[in-house]
Amino acid sequence: MDRENTHTLLELLGSSKTVDRGEWVSGECPFASWTHSEGQDSHPSFGVSVGQSSGFHCFTCGVRGPVTKLPTMMAHYTEEDPLELRKHISVTENVFGAVASKATINLVEIPKETYDKYDEVPDAILKKFNLDLVSKYLWRLKFDSEEQRLLFPVYDKLGRFVGVRGRFVGNSEMLGVLRYRSYSELVRGTDCKRAGVWFGEHFPIVPGKRLVLVEGERDAIALRQIGVQNVYASMGASVATAQIDKLLRLPERTVIQLYLDNDEAGERSKERIQKRLYGSFRVVSVKDYRGTKDPAEAVERGVATSALRS
Repeated sequence: MDRENTHTLLELLGSSKTVDRGEWVSGECPFASWTHSEGQDSHPSFGVSVGQSSGFHCFTCGVRGPVTKLPTMMAHYTEEDPLELRKHISVTENVFGAVASKATINLVEIPKETYDKYDEVPDAILKKFNLDLVSKYLWRLKFDSEEQRLLFPVYDKLGRFVGVRGRFVGNSEMLGVLRYRSYSELVRGTDCKRAGVWFGEHFPIVPGKRLVLVEGERDAIALRQIGVQNVYASMGASVATAQIDKLLRLPERTVIQLYLDNDEAGERSKERIQKRLYGSFRVVSVKDYRGTKDPAEAVERGVATSALRS
């Protein structure tokens, strides 16, 4: 990160005066309201190092980390309106391009009218998959009557509509029909999963709560229906490298709980995530699935809460 952009970043974070101090650019601590005894940084003590491996450190409150975590750490402390916070994160990440995720850089938003052409979800489908009306509208679910698919729109961290996933809900005896498919014809940029997007990441992380990682979109929706506030879905059994990279930009105090499917593919993904996040976060796993194969089934049977506690 170059010196000029470092000055700009500190100004965007609220520093009224920035100064060069050797390899550091210093200014007021943006976390002072929450981490300093008097709620302010009277002696500017927050610095960002200049260079390829840029980091930040407040020499008063001790908050520190790689620059890549600044936006998400701000989200951890602030109580701003989510939409305003997204604008702030967007501006901040664009200052240092190397920090911005591939999702932020490469993905192009899908026009709303493109998605609106699909039908409302029939009540029979909602009932079949244990979905309530709140979830239908909260997640903006639609139905592709031609292909008989329940549609899940995908939004990135900034709330941009960047993908669509469809689950086949027709006759199970039909051969050669993919259970899931990404509507790639609607996307004009990089595939959202490979760009690092998690299904559900557009909802702001609630501080102090675990982030639960699941596989399927329905798993994420089902857990939110029973009150789990922080839940991301990988949109498939595999977890993309960029998705794990995005987890590494979460606030350091985040506790991550793995609730992937109870099968061989889920175990492989679990081991991969644990290996990549080792030493960066506290990572725990659901130990007892209570005889179910995934979170959605656990919610249907009323055992998801006890499984999460295991």
